[in-house]
Amino acid sequence: MDSSREFLESIKEYSFEELTERFKIGEGGDISMKADLLSEAIFVKHLSPFGRIYSEESGYIGDGDATIYLDPLDGSDNFAAGIPYYGVSVCLADGEKAQRSFVCNFANGDVFYKKDEKLLTTNLSKNSEATECKNNKNTNLAIFEKAYANPKIAERLFFGGIKFRSPGALALSLSYAKSLSFVLFIGKLRVFDIIAGLHFLQDAYIYNKNGVLLASYNKNIFEEILTLVTTTQGGQDVL
Repeated sequence: MDSSREFLESIKEYSFEELTERFKIGEGGDISMKADLLSEAIFVKHLSPFGRIYSEESGYIGDGDATIYLDPLDGSDNFAAGIPYYGVSVCLADGEKAQRSFVCNFANGDVFYKKDEKLLTTNLSKNSEATECKNNKNTNLAIFEKAYANPKIAERLFFGGIKFRSPGALALSLSYAKSLSFVLFIGKLRVFDIIAGLHFLQDAYIYNKNGVLLASYNKNIFEEILTLVTTTQGGQDVL
C-alpha cells in the first residue's frame, strides 16, 4: 500500500496536462501517459526485489525466479477524462500460478488483497481494519466491460431487463465482483488486466475462453448470462 500512497502523493507535483501527456505505445498496446509511467516507476522501485516484473507499459523489467504482473494504471482513459475509476493491479506468480495479488482503486482508496484464501478489503485514506469481502446476494447490478464494442449482447441484456454498467477498468471491476450480479468482458484479454482479479475470484463461477470472461457468485445467473452470450447471433461483436 505504500507504493499506492507514494503514487497519489507524487501526482500532486504535476499539472493534469502533464500527467495526461501521451508518449509511446506500451507493451499492452495502448499509448502510455506520464501518469502510467510515473506509477510504473514507483511500483517497480518497490517490487523489483521480489522478482522479474512484466509491466503493461515497458514489458519485462529486471530478473528473478518469480514474475510480477503489473498494470500501473488500470483505467488510464478514465484518469485522462477525470472519471474516478482507475487504479493499479499487481500479481506475483510462480510460473502461471498466482501467489499474491493486490488491486487498489486510486480514485477512492479501496484496496483488495488475498490472505489465507480470503479476499480482504480496506481503504488507504480511512486507515480502516481489513475486512473480508462478502457476497452481496441482493444486488441486481452487473458490469459489462467493453459493452460499447458488443452491441448485440448489450441489446440482449437490455431487453432481458438486466442492469449493467461499463466503467472501463477490468482489474477493478473483477475486484468488486462480490458486490455485483456478474462481471462480463468480451474482447482482447491481456494478462495484466485479469491475473490479479482471477486470483481473487477462485471461489466464483468463471468462464474464460476465446475472448470471453464471465464471473459470478450466483450459479443461476452465471448460466443464464453464459447462455445468452454464447447463443447471441454472431457471438462476440468485436475482439
